[in-house]
Amino acid sequence: MREALTSHPTPAFRRIRTALLAVAVVCLAAGALAAKPKSAKEQASEWYKAGMARMEQKQFVEAAAAFERAFALDPDPVLLWNMGRSYQEAGELETAKKRFESFLAHADVPGELRTKASERIVEISLILEKRKTSEADAKREAELR
Repeated sequence: MREALTSHPTPAFRRIRTALLAVAVVCLAAGALAAKPKSAKEQASEWYKAGMARMEQKQFVEAAAAFERAFALDPDPVLLWNMGRSYQEAGELETAKKRFESFLAHADVPGELRTKASERIVEISLILEKRKTSEADAKREAELR
């Protein structure tokens, strides 16, 4: 008997071992496939968290992109607020203004955030108007030379 355990496996033993390994692989694969995929809301939550982390790191363009992805999965208006903040901090004022305006278009926006978004729109509009005026002035000066 000792010889059978230490000698090379027989063809029958190899077939059984191969069959058992195949069953194990199939069971593992079935378990992986049976894992419940994340819902859109869960995925959106992950993107939201990523966006907030980027905001803390002052990576505003990346934060805005994460909030955009979250909004595509779950159109929560608060994400529009966060997009507006991110774009504003990144200096992309036209896009920030559009996101704040979209945010205000939702009826279920809390009053305090509605006021803050309105204030930001006014602030951004003033900056954009000053930029246009400065550009027009510079263009006129260049034409006069």
